[in-house]
Amino acid sequence: MSDSFKQSDKLDLGLTTLLASAEEVDISEDLSLLASKRLTTGSSNGSHSYGADPAACPSVVDPYDFLAKRGAWTELLHFCETELEENAADVRAKLWWIRAQLALGQMPVSILAAPLEPVVDRVLEMRAKGKHSAKVGGVCNLAEEVLSEVADALEKNGELELSLAFWEKAFRFNPQYKAQLFGVIEAGLGKCSEQRGAAHRRENLRFKERLLDLKKELSAGHKEASISVGAAKGEKGELRKSSRLAGPLFYLTLIGAAALVVGVGLRFLSTEVGPLKPRVVEAVKEPAVYAGSRPALRLPTINRTGSPNLQSLMGILYALDKSERAGSAPGEAPAAPQNSSSKHIINTSSPVEPEEVRLIFERGLNPSQSSTWHAGPYRKPMVRGHSWRDPIVAGDLVPGARAPKFVQSESVFTMLTPTVVLAQPSDSAFEIGRLKKGDQVRVVESMGRWLKVLSRAGREGYIPAESARLR
Repeated sequence: MSDSFKQSDKLDLGLTTLLASAEEVDISEDLSLLASKRLTTGSSNGSHSYGADPAACPSVVDPYDFLAKRGAWTELLHFCETELEENAADVRAKLWWIRAQLALGQMPVSILAAPLEPVVDRVLEMRAKGKHSAKVGGVCNLAEEVLSEVADALEKNGELELSLAFWEKAFRFNPQYKAQLFGVIEAGLGKCSEQRGAAHRRENLRFKERLLDLKKELSAGHKEASISVGAAKGEKGELRKSSRLAGPLFYLTLIGAAALVVGVGLRFLSTEVGPLKPRVVEAVKEPAVYAGSRPALRLPTINRTGSPNLQSLMGILYALDKSERAGSAPGEAPAAPQNSSSKHIINTSSPVEPEEVRLIFERGLNPSQSSTWHAGPYRKPMVRGHSWRDPIVAGDLVPGARAPKFVQSESVFTMLTPTVVLAQPSDSAFEIGRLKKGDQVRVVESMGRWLKVLSRAGREGYIPAESARLR
């Protein structure tokens, strides 16, 4: 074999010793027979010519063809391994070894695809460079046949992805395999449509995109090939000629029609006896729209009959107020709703009295003098509301001399320290009054660390519990 067809890496198949020991085949007879019949130009180390044609050289006997025609695939397998031991870069021996393994069926086809792919790539590279084109022809034909056989076996085993890859390589060798390639594409698309599980979804999408892209490329290549064939027969020249004529003819027709329309219009406008000339001129000169009349702006109409769009709460309050006004006379107060129950009227102008004081007044008993307390002259009650301009002082928090009230002694507290009266039981509340040490206040409720005090006008305030004690 020539050095241009040798590879640098040694292919270690690792099957010579295994197959020889398993089958215990003695191939010395066959090898001696082949050695006597092989009349090559080189030595016995595999340096014979690649492209030797048996028809041109009848005296040359190809050992690979000789064993393949006899069907001696086992002997051919051992012969290929012997040749590969002497020269690991023998491309022809590698192809025949794969073909023998495929014929024997001792190894899965998917495993045979691994050594076949680099060999085919090497052959394609040599054919693309164009070196020794006369000698490479036989190797290319052999690689094409082995590719088609392996791709067909892979397709039959259901391994469509590998089969697609090898049919694509075979199509690169010979475009006649386009039908087989289309068949694998259709089978792959059908398989992707059948497998709808979540586990195969990502692989199916990737494989389907590859199939669609390849199908699109093949369809575009088919159209380009048909156009090139038509050009070889003279159809391409006729198409170019008709396209060159069709373009100018269309534009000439369009320009002529436009010129005719413009000429007729100008002639019609320049004629003095034209019946529509005054109207046309007036329409051209009139800048307004709508036949000389300017459009008037119309104000939007407001629907005053509709009821106002009230919210739900506002609508309820509006309905209640309307019903109250409808049920009462003009000079009378509005009548209470029928379904409303009577409520107690609370007099907020006087201090709240304990239950014991109310019982004393009902029984007519005189309260003890110890429960009476005075805090100076009577002051007019202040208006409700908390403001720094309307503070609470000690005279407002307890009854005066002019309007004495009898209360329990337990509800009267004496201030121990000067204290600020707050509007809420909180240190950050608004200040509504101040008390001095010794002032007496009325406590109506104890709330934890706060005491709730009540003024004569019914105003409430809060002081700390530690600032006062019972009198």
